[in-house]
Amino acid sequence: TISKSVVPSTISGGGTVTYTITIHNPSAYSVKIDRIVDVLPPGILFTGIAGGSGVNPGNSASITYAGQTLTAIGYPTTACPGGVCDGTWWINAGGSLTLVYTAMVTGVAGVYTNTVNALIS
Repeated sequence: TISKSVVPSTISGGGTVTYTITIHNPSAYSVKIDRIVDVLPPGILFTGIAGGSGVNPGNSASITYAGQTLTAIGYPTTACPGGVCDGTWWINAGGSLTLVYTAMVTGVAGVYTNTVNALIS
């Protein structure tokens, strides 16, 4: 399951928020996540990975922000059919992985909606 929270939940233009994405594995088996894709709404600008994030530059092949899309890719692995795949973060049975980042609200006050996806192999 994927959940996402923001602190503070109300802010005016020019303010900074912290998003926390939590990917929880409720199954009895480990699962690997290849990439996390978060499409930010217009008026929200990614500013950086926050301290304490389980996904960070040290355990990721890349973390990029283009257009309004934040994409984090796990370390490449050769255990995939045909060679190197995107990469992986393992989530143990009953465990969780978090991506915590900051963003600036550049738009006007209002309600913003955004979506996040995690791809597994």
